[in-house]
Amino acid sequence: MSMFDRLESLFLEMEQRTGLKKHRILLEAGIDPAQYRAYKRASRCLSDDMLDRLGKSSHVHLSVERLRAWKAIDEFGPAVLREAIQVLEEEVSLDVDAP
Repeated sequence: MSMFDRLESLFLEMEQRTGLKKHRILLEAGIDPAQYRAYKRASRCLSDDMLDRLGKSSHVHLSVERLRAWKAIDEFGPAVLREAIQVLEEEVSLDVDAP
């Protein structure tokens, strides 16, 4: 599932829950809906600025970190992220073992 699949699912859920359409949510987050569509058509991940705006929106109940995680999955793929998690776990383990 791509970042846009996840976002579209989120927008649909929000519309069902609040009645707000994606267009309104994007505008209220300070994102031009035409720019969002251009990114989607080009299969480009949203910029960090756009993700920050969405994550800070009062209508989107996801953290900026979760939105960036979706972007990372698209950019790097699950295998690379699993490896990154393993590296982080090893580093944390080393930090805990240090005197």
